[in-house]
Amino acid sequence: MIIAVCLQKLPEKLTHSSKEFIFQTLQEITKQHPDNQFLFLSDNSPDTGFISSSNIDWIIINKASDNRLKNYWKQWKIPLILKKTKADVVVSFDDNCSVSAATPHCLIILKDEKLNSNYLRKAKSIAVLSEKVKISITCQFQLPDKKVDVCYAFAGKNYEPLSTGEKEKIKKTVCDSKEFFLFTGVMKNRENFINILKAFSWFKKRQQSNMQLLIYSTPPGLYKKDFEMYKYRHDVKILDRQTDMEKITASAYAVIHPYTNEDSMIKGLQAMQCGVPLIVFEDSVIKEVADECALYAGSGNFKELSEKMMRIYTDENLHSQLSEKGKAIAGNFTTQRTADLLWESINKALK
Repeated sequence: MIIAVCLQKLPEKLTHSSKEFIFQTLQEITKQHPDNQFLFLSDNSPDTGFISSSNIDWIIINKASDNRLKNYWKQWKIPLILKKTKADVVVSFDDNCSVSAATPHCLIILKDEKLNSNYLRKAKSIAVLSEKVKISITCQFQLPDKKVDVCYAFAGKNYEPLSTGEKEKIKKTVCDSKEFFLFTGVMKNRENFINILKAFSWFKKRQQSNMQLLIYSTPPGLYKKDFEMYKYRHDVKILDRQTDMEKITASAYAVIHPYTNEDSMIKGLQAMQCGVPLIVFEDSVIKEVADECALYAGSGNFKELSEKMMRIYTDENLHSQLSEKGKAIAGNFTTQRTADLLWESINKALK
């Protein structure tokens, strides 16, 4: 079987965690199915040795500079490539679907925002990372339930617990050897940013501790004025996007990931696999896998969020229990499991 995979436009669309998820899953699938040929359609040359195998061919497509050219590549050029290579099925992501191609599509949804109904109906099978997203798109677009498969996410091989000594080295580097909460996620508006700062203020006023808050999200320049006026700004650090997040995540006292976005499930599992407790909102997709190994606050309620921060800080037994439960649950979500489920969805597109 010849399987084409549309990888163009990924760098500008997805978070680092989502891209790592894609490539690790593809590595696993190509390794497990050596008798099948994979064609990776990309607008970037692959790094040396990155997803390289005898059953993989890379086809580099020139980058389209504007929307008209992008549409031309998607609806005309890609179908010609699929026809020429005699691809049996094509795997695409979000809005990379080519409605004019005769080749059956397996569409993987990572961002359930601004979805195109034509792409969803064109696809023979659809893979998503959570039951919540499946329910959302089947109801909104009136899709058959059997057309959408839940493949779930995984943390990735680089996220693992650290020894006490290793944690101390990281804390010394990033926050002067102090304990810290790690906030991850996309802040889509100023209100989200302010609420995180309010929650931390509420915590600091009541605990009088030297706990730090590390933010791996929106660059501080976006809400610079708010940050400069913040009372506890010296206890808050904005992390660079190139920071080694594997070790920082494993060194955190707890990870706060309240706002749902395309890599929420991945981020949650990363923390859990590192043995770091989670604090999230009730409506987060993470709840689907985290269950009892996380603390939940009411959506948008910064006081409740702060109360959960205080609870995990003051109750060491709870902290330990959540850590162990998280590691146990994360162990069930592996690269191989995701690859197997996605392989089933790819084959479904051929039926």
